[in-house]
Amino acid sequence: MSSIEITLPPGGDPKTRRLVLPGLGHRPLDELSELAHGYFRIHDANMPRVSSDAVNGFLKATLGKNVPRIRQDVSAQLFTLVLIRHLYNSRLKEAYDVARHHGLKALQQRYETIYREKTQDTLRWINEETGTEYSNPQAGLEAFGTLPMRKAWNFFKRHQGTLEQVAGVERDEEHVPQDRPEQPTTLVPKGRPVYLTFDDGPGPWTRHLVGMLDAIGRKKGRKIPANFFVAGNSMEAMQDGEQIVQQTHEAGHLIGLHTQTHAYNLDGGWPRQETLRQEIDRPKSRLERLLKTAIHHFRFPGGIFSLPALMHVRKQGMEHVDWSLDTGDYHLAQQAGLETEGPEKEQMLKAARNELIGRIRQATAGDVILMHDGEVLQPERIVDMPVRWANEEARQADALARRNRSDARGKFVTNNIDGVIDALHEKNLELTHLPADHRGYNQRYAQRFAHKLVQSIPGVRSAANMARKTVQGAKRLAGDLLFARRRGS
Repeated sequence: MSSIEITLPPGGDPKTRRLVLPGLGHRPLDELSELAHGYFRIHDANMPRVSSDAVNGFLKATLGKNVPRIRQDVSAQLFTLVLIRHLYNSRLKEAYDVARHHGLKALQQRYETIYREKTQDTLRWINEETGTEYSNPQAGLEAFGTLPMRKAWNFFKRHQGTLEQVAGVERDEEHVPQDRPEQPTTLVPKGRPVYLTFDDGPGPWTRHLVGMLDAIGRKKGRKIPANFFVAGNSMEAMQDGEQIVQQTHEAGHLIGLHTQTHAYNLDGGWPRQETLRQEIDRPKSRLERLLKTAIHHFRFPGGIFSLPALMHVRKQGMEHVDWSLDTGDYHLAQQAGLETEGPEKEQMLKAARNELIGRIRQATAGDVILMHDGEVLQPERIVDMPVRWANEEARQADALARRNRSDARGKFVTNNIDGVIDALHEKNLELTHLPADHRGYNQRYAQRFAHKLVQSIPGVRSAANMARKTVQGAKRLAGDLLFARRRGS
């Protein structure tokens, strides 16, 4: 699923002109909401009003089918809010279904409570702007039915054009690709390799995770090498960040780069040279000086990249590494970390572990598995988040929330890494370092990467839309001609 980028209208902070909503299923929806709230804070209040279609769709999904329609146009802020909240509610439904599957009634009630609180807050926004009186939603999370994230994605796509118009995104119609890029070859080496990768660290639990991998390896009598993609900000934010990275490298694990600030889709697909130096070149040089070895592997945040950025990465002697199996450990860590005590707490942890191991058991030879050893932390001296805080207290609160998430993710993964390794070994899969290039990954990885590669070419979406409209026009013309001929005869 593609990312959706919002370009802020003139008047905002030049450093925060672009926001990217990551592909669904790769990042937690609470972070999506963070981006949306940042958008609201620096949004131009003079932007034109837009159709109420998204608001009506949200009300129908939330309150049921028989609700009155809002017929007046709404503000861009309200339009964006209901889209983001629809996605958030759908993620809650996904977690709700997991809790129901494992019989965790207390957890179901907790999700239901969060859902009603979030929905009530959104209804308040709708009421204040439109003069309506929607309140107390009767339909609960069950209203979303099956496949909630797919339904949410379709809901979002229906309004993508309006969102781009609201955000001021200029479509690039000039750069239309002439040739389809060559797809990467799929060669799996002998044996059954699998590549375990950890993003966003170092975090509070990275050192413990490395120790666990070493202990499990000694117990099994073989090495268990993993691959850690380090974010420069996280390394600077940790008091002993450099030491943790160095110890991870000395323990026999591969170190890759995950940019400096974890910014999505650098400069909207056409990164400036200074951006590339800040996000890629400088942290790469710093890691190489620290580890006294070359860095050959790089991962774009969220797996979102553009062709110019990809070419720059390869020019720097690195191979971009995507993934083929997303474990969703970040969502599961959040689920397992809810403030619940007693027997329900143990059941929640067990349910989250079972979900994680179940997803790991889907791995096949050549898979690149995505996990996380933390959250990208923000050093106190670096203020480059895609939001502008209202005050220093809000900035400190955001920093604390990120550290808490980092701690929850690292702890969850560390406590369950033994089950992950066992599940892979049960399938006779051997953990190893990432290869020097894409040869070694499986067909699932190759197809995913090839799709992203095509999407990364500037103008390809516009070209695809133009081709689709041309085909539709030709079909209508053919139908009209056939109809006219029949009437003439």
